[in-house]
Amino acid sequence: MFHQWHDYWQATCENLRIPAGLCHYFDQPAEEGTQVRKTVRRQVVTLELSAFEAREVVRTASDHQVRRAPGLAALVPKGGKYGFDLIAHVGTETFLHGRALQAVAAELSPLAIPFSSLHDISLNPCLCQASERFGKPNEVLHDLGDAIASACDRAWNGTVRHRVCHYHLLADIGEDLYARPQTALRELVRQLKLQSRMKEQRRGQTAWLRDHVEDTTALVLWRTRSM
Repeated sequence: MFHQWHDYWQATCENLRIPAGLCHYFDQPAEEGTQVRKTVRRQVVTLELSAFEAREVVRTASDHQVRRAPGLAALVPKGGKYGFDLIAHVGTETFLHGRALQAVAAELSPLAIPFSSLHDISLNPCLCQASERFGKPNEVLHDLGDAIASACDRAWNGTVRHRVCHYHLLADIGEDLYARPQTALRELVRQLKLQSRMKEQRRGQTAWLRDHVEDTTALVLWRTRSM
């Protein structure tokens, strides 16, 4: 009986997840000459620990070097919100397995991550890596999507100026301006059956030319010159 209970609780504890909404405290062993500089709070989401508030104690050594808690640095990138395991999971499912973000979002629904944030999860590491290799840009040019704008703000803490792509801006305005007349024109073409009539007329003209033109090579040359 004892061994049965032992095996049961061991299996149960292995499947337990820390409830969301908890606050986790991250600090390093106090060493001689170190002083507490500040305590930083931020929201963190990982696959292992779910969503929680991280409280990190930042210390200053005697040589004025800033020392951060290694425990939190192993879970999430510096200044980031999403854990390494979550970033790797989203990237693997979308880029390697070809799954849609909607499917990944449904799978991660218990973590209460906004769908737009999944784009942020996959984009933010790429922007940070590009910044480390080539330096922080003076400005960024992107479309009107909230995902890329949010990822840029997170990667560079809102210090980089944004510019909107001219093409995407005009395309968005054009859709608003011409949506109603385009819909009306498409409906009129459908009601008059113009597309089917034009196809029927083309087939008739092609058949007539085949029957009345003796030298088809001359027809091909004529079409080439007219084009």
